[in-house]
Amino acid sequence: MPPTPKTLCTSIVTADPDMRPTIRGTWYPSCLNTNVFKDLVLHFHGNGYTIEDARTSGCGFGASIALKHASVGYVFCPHYQLSQFPAALQDALTYYDYLIFNLATPPSKIIH
Repeated sequence: MPPTPKTLCTSIVTADPDMRPTIRGTWYPSCLNTNVFKDLVLHFHGNGYTIEDARTSGCGFGASIALKHASVGYVFCPHYQLSQFPAALQDALTYYDYLIFNLATPPSKIIH
């Protein structure tokens, strides 16, 4: 999946020109069906951007809780860069932009 276009990144997000986020992640319970716009959760797992990832072992429990107790159809757990600021901010914007611009998800359908 492509990174966020540089034209959408300003200020602190471009502080390190060598950081270029790429989109990787895990969809729960399955990949987003863009023909049916259900609410979705953009879930950034915890651990201070230093350990874990979006695989079932790191994100599966949180995703299952969201699917069970919230009125959402999908949970997207990003595989973000495990590093410090501003990489976390760059990744957060990249994933949000990806959902809106690449998958045409209405912003009103994204819970983060």
